[in-house]
Amino acid sequence: MIFGAAKDMLCGGSRCSRPSSGAGSETGGMPLIADAAMRGAEDDRVMKGFHHLDSGDCKSAKAQFDEALTNNFSNIGVRLGLCQALVGLDEVKEAEKTFEAACSLEPGPGYMKSLNRLGIGLWRIESYDLALRAFTRASDINSNDPILYYNMSLVHIVQLQLDEAEILFEKALKLKPDFVEAKQVLEKVSGWKENLADKDK
Repeated sequence: MIFGAAKDMLCGGSRCSRPSSGAGSETGGMPLIADAAMRGAEDDRVMKGFHHLDSGDCKSAKAQFDEALTNNFSNIGVRLGLCQALVGLDEVKEAEKTFEAACSLEPGPGYMKSLNRLGIGLWRIESYDLALRAFTRASDINSNDPILYYNMSLVHIVQLQLDEAEILFEKALKLKPDFVEAKQVLEKVSGWKENLADKDK
């Protein structure tokens, strides 16, 4: 029940998909290619890669990003795009390697959205540790975005790490007191903690 509730809430169809904080349009019907405006997007292959991601064609996206990397090995935007394509293809081990390579580079402010979106993709395939690292890396770029703390808290929920989730929800609400979704889930966390405590007795 806890897992199902969290799964429905991760930047789902309500305001979370289009937050006022600018965290991006992870699932809300706006094209993923908006992130192609990052550095490296002047390469036509990068733009094509994001177009393919937007249409759900991860195999073609991977081919475009692979090709783009041959010319610009240190482009973090290309690596994050490739990582998302690999996640879509369920090539988790390769996605992990690509993520590590991307994290070894210094991301600029424009990459927060890509890291957040990548974290959501990793969360959906239940690669929770890597998802948490992607959200954390995004929060290193912008520590004032409540959506990132909200997303991190949901990763903790599905792992039944409810104390950690509670702390992150409170951080999100401190940054955005009218964050309705965070308030609603935070209220549920107390009940979930009580249920788990009863089961442990």
